[in-house]
Amino acid sequence: MRTQRHLSAVLLGLAFLTPAVVAQEASQESSKLPNAPSTRFEPITRFDIEFGAEAPFFANGDRWTKFVQFRDIPSGFVVSHFDFAIGQDNNRWSLIGSGLDAGQRDQRYRLELEKFGVSRSLFRFNSFPNFISRGVTSPYAEISPGVYTLPTPFRSAFELAPDDATRISLVNDLVANTAHSTLQGRRQQFLFDQDFRLTKHLFINANVMYDRRTGHRPIGVGAYNRTAGALGAGATWLTFEDELPEHVDYRTTEVRFGIGYQGHRGMVRFDYTGSWFGNNVKNLVFVNPYEVTACAAGSLDVSCPVAVSGTAGRWRFDQEQIYTNPDNHANTFTVQGRVKLPADSFFSALMAYSMRRQDSAFDPFTLSSAVFPGAPAVDMTDPTVVQTILGQSSLHGEVNTTTGNAVLGTRHWRHLLLTARYRAFRYDNETPVVALPGIIDMGSFWTTNFDGTPVTAFEVPSSYLRQNVSFEAVWRPNRHYQFR
Repeated sequence: MRTQRHLSAVLLGLAFLTPAVVAQEASQESSKLPNAPSTRFEPITRFDIEFGAEAPFFANGDRWTKFVQFRDIPSGFVVSHFDFAIGQDNNRWSLIGSGLDAGQRDQRYRLELEKFGVSRSLFRFNSFPNFISRGVTSPYAEISPGVYTLPTPFRSAFELAPDDATRISLVNDLVANTAHSTLQGRRQQFLFDQDFRLTKHLFINANVMYDRRTGHRPIGVGAYNRTAGALGAGATWLTFEDELPEHVDYRTTEVRFGIGYQGHRGMVRFDYTGSWFGNNVKNLVFVNPYEVTACAAGSLDVSCPVAVSGTAGRWRFDQEQIYTNPDNHANTFTVQGRVKLPADSFFSALMAYSMRRQDSAFDPFTLSSAVFPGAPAVDMTDPTVVQTILGQSSLHGEVNTTTGNAVLGTRHWRHLLLTARYRAFRYDNETPVVALPGIIDMGSFWTTNFDGTPVTAFEVPSSYLRQNVSFEAVWRPNRHYQFR
């Protein structure tokens, strides 16, 4: 009877438990996700931003200029960083972006749109400040980009000053009444990269880069006078120096297209790269701070001191010029590949051919209005005279280069690695020779040679071929040691 009662209790317990177990199994079945065709996912959206306030503090004597040479630390509200992402779990498309130091001179941004395994578009913007110095005193006034002048009364007074004490007083007064300025530059880059994978093995890509550099930086110019002393006593040197705030305004555009094939046994790729450089301020024109009357070294003009050409009387021009960087462009074609060889060996090679061109117009011989003894009896400040004398108005610069690399290696042995390399570079300068009859050196005198070497000798283009062959063996007895 007791046994039957216990059995009834057990059966009753099982009767109560069974619905609970069945209900739990039914709950688990209902929590499972439906099949993929009917699956629905919520989009993934994320946005983070960091902002705050900052202010720089520099103690006296600190080299603060170096601290902010390539960065910007503003005072006030700043957005130091942000990033975001947009996409879906069941979608191959995604959009992500980020920014660093938004609104500052060293700001950077990135935006990427991608279809996983098919295409990728990447946009970037980078800004790089170059802070050189603050509190700079330059008496020059830049009346237009690259054109610098000084007050004519000061130049006249300095030229007619009777002694050094008067000249020093004039310079001190000019500097004391000149406002301080800041020397700094800025570089901005816009970049775009596009990649497509057309098939499992075939891919193409394109890149565009636009680089802009603006601002001011110091550039020095100068000359010297040499006065011979007594025999055995040496000579006396007098140096003239001047420093200008060079106006920089460069533009560089680079475009690249490539197509390639990649397989299990190797790959091959073809590329084209075009580069164009433009300089909006090619010439720096400046007046002589110490002279108003233009003179030439060795001139017999009664208004100029008589001096021996090339040794004294230099740096007496009224104004002169500095030619900086000419416009130019280049086109490069490249083919490269790699193939797997038997016995764990490989061979890779690259061949590139580049065509560089520069055809900017020539400057006049000088901007000084002085009459230079020995020079052609023409207006040397007239740019059209250059074409008359030289027979051409620009350089017609043409340089072609060929680069070749080949590598053969094997990893057949476990502890021994062998690699052979061949490199070649050919520089072919096909620029026509410019028949210069002479030049005006240092804005001071006309010369047809340097220490007996004719000026034309320095204009002859040079070409060369450089080749290099190397062999490398690496022995690795174990993972801790290797001998090369």
